[in-house]
Amino acid sequence: MNIIFASHSPFDEYFVVGSHHLARELAHAGHTVWHIGPPITLGHLLKVSNRNYQKRLWEGLKHPQTVEPGLISLDPLSVVPWQVAKYFLRYGNLFILSSNIASALRSTICDEAIDVLLVDNPRFVGLEKLLKPRSMFYRPTDLYAELKSDSKLLVAERKLLSQSLGVIATSKPVLLHSLTLKPGLPSLLLENGVDYPLFSQPAAEPPELKAIAHPRIVYMGAVDFRFDCAALRYMAEKLPQAQFVILGQGTRLKEIEAMEKPNIHILGPMPYQSMPGFLQHSEVGLLPFCDNAANSGRSPMKLYEYGAAGLPVVARRTPEMGRRKEIFIDLFSSHEEAVECLKRAIKGPTDRKANAESCRAHSWDIKAANLVKFIHDVTREESMQLPEGVPVRRQEFPPVFFNARFLDQEMTGVQRYAHGMLAALGPRLRTLRPKTALSPVRGHLWEQVILPSQSGRSLLWSPGNTGPLSKENQVVTVHDASTLDHPEWFSGKFAIWYRFLIPRLARKARKIITVSEFSKERLIANCSIAESKVVVIHNAIDARFQPASPEVIAAFRERHQLLRPYCLYVGSLEPRKNLSALLKAWRELSLTDFDLVLAGTAGHVFREKGFTDFPIGARLFGRVTDDELPTLLSAATTFIFPSLYEGFGFPPLEAMACGCRVVCSNATSLPEVCGPAFDPKDPASTGAVVYFDPNDQEQLVAQLQVVLAMNTEAANRMKLNGINRAAHFSWDRCASQTWAVLKELLQS
Repeated sequence: MNIIFASHSPFDEYFVVGSHHLARELAHAGHTVWHIGPPITLGHLLKVSNRNYQKRLWEGLKHPQTVEPGLISLDPLSVVPWQVAKYFLRYGNLFILSSNIASALRSTICDEAIDVLLVDNPRFVGLEKLLKPRSMFYRPTDLYAELKSDSKLLVAERKLLSQSLGVIATSKPVLLHSLTLKPGLPSLLLENGVDYPLFSQPAAEPPELKAIAHPRIVYMGAVDFRFDCAALRYMAEKLPQAQFVILGQGTRLKEIEAMEKPNIHILGPMPYQSMPGFLQHSEVGLLPFCDNAANSGRSPMKLYEYGAAGLPVVARRTPEMGRRKEIFIDLFSSHEEAVECLKRAIKGPTDRKANAESCRAHSWDIKAANLVKFIHDVTREESMQLPEGVPVRRQEFPPVFFNARFLDQEMTGVQRYAHGMLAALGPRLRTLRPKTALSPVRGHLWEQVILPSQSGRSLLWSPGNTGPLSKENQVVTVHDASTLDHPEWFSGKFAIWYRFLIPRLARKARKIITVSEFSKERLIANCSIAESKVVVIHNAIDARFQPASPEVIAAFRERHQLLRPYCLYVGSLEPRKNLSALLKAWRELSLTDFDLVLAGTAGHVFREKGFTDFPIGARLFGRVTDDELPTLLSAATTFIFPSLYEGFGFPPLEAMACGCRVVCSNATSLPEVCGPAFDPKDPASTGAVVYFDPNDQEQLVAQLQVVLAMNTEAANRMKLNGINRAAHFSWDRCASQTWAVLKELLQS
């Protein structure tokens, strides 16, 4: 095939990106590849003193250069810079139209047809009209609008996606972003890979490293606004014996230099081919991303380059990094956790051969083969040639539209479920959401008036309790029947609306998904619907819920002044959560060795319930972040959940997953979800929770006393049973069962 890469980075011996590797591998496989870097404009002449721009300007004035057989590189010139052209995209992209791309390519392509145009850089929008390829695919590698702080790039992405046969993304957040802009597009998740032969083969120690003592913690890459300088400073101060080696360049190097830390060594950019030596003669690879939206979609090449060199990797936890399940990665969410991760990595032991071998599957030759297969599959399925040579689109499988109004709502259990489903099933869904964040009333109006027309006659899935009443071809996930069973717990308007909406919606929709057998029973009773119409699919919990290390717990306790052992409640401070019973029980216990920590906020739809008369030792923690919640749970002695009513019950399961013992209400869905009761006297007990009647304060007091008095052996058995119980609830299982319901309706 004749393939063109329209990339965000020109070929360079120091700065190597994924399109460079893929272009080389495709050329090695026998394809002819042209790699186009971003055009140089008149604005770059102002930076002509920069050696990099001098080189690129000279290359742009020359004809395309042959990098190796089958691979040609072009650094084009353009008259109109993107900063100007982006305001006139409706008339065409002057950034591309005023460039010499077409004339420069003509000298090498001649009259040959371009089979595939792969666009990495949204600023190349419009290139497809200039080159007229047989097919175009968008290959985003970042969340560009956040990366460049440029909303016009969203406009460019929409235009590119509207003309693309498919999208090939390097991370799941980037893929979901693209599919939000163009739902239903054929897609491939193709993470950045590694030059495995280069990084896994033994390399000599570079002379620049010889004067630097061990242990060495190495970072290679851009040192820009996405780099966490504060984390580096903290790590260098807390680990004075460790030597931090920085290989790269960027705008934040001066900030690092100003730290004047004797154990931070800035070596600057080094030739890419020399990198294996720097990595193999260090102890740890570092990925210190800062808390910036642009980092959430990153698929760092250096992750597998570190791993192929045998290094353990310590990285900031992001949505994408949290998804990777590699044996050599240790993730942190705070500076304190970063230090503990580094201590573990330095202490070892490290199986370098196992680390390297685990990266073999991410070699660029395998990535290139998967890319070609995807292109062939999509072009073969998406169009067929009639005898006259007229391309005809194949008839598509009916789409499933996804009601994504929840994306602008506060995170509770319902929103957590919807986000989990979108992450697991996103490529199969066409997301519909309001253009801007709406108030609750306006959100319901959008859902009842606009959403039905946008979804047309196609199947709609509404995951958050509500949906359009006029839509029959619909699946609705209703999480509980609390507004029908106990309207007194809710504000008047909220209760009236939901008591009107849910029964009618349940009768109108083709299927109702709910999250427990208890909720199924209550919906059937309240809505007068057939049992066969309701499907039970249990929720799941995120993989980030796992026991934190003692070091991380100690740092967390100190940071939040949780200096004494504590029992914990996490959830909204709502009437049905029954906190008044918990506070009364705590007052009766009169424990002097424990605190009671309440984490959560008051639900805005619920009637006011003031919690002012707190017993001694009780304190409000306030809203806890998603990053800190697993540590808060791990640090607790016991988790207490006195709820009167739950459709499912996320908090007890999340506590179990973090190795925290659970004392839980036996009401509604909770025994179904949390499993059998734990018997501390029975060594064979497989239960994970101690139950109590939420309406019996004395029983709550007695069960708390039982758990707090357990010996170490019984307490450890209870914790292990809880971890095992929580492991049954995965998003993959939940998504698979949900897709089976949707697919059955599509086929019928």
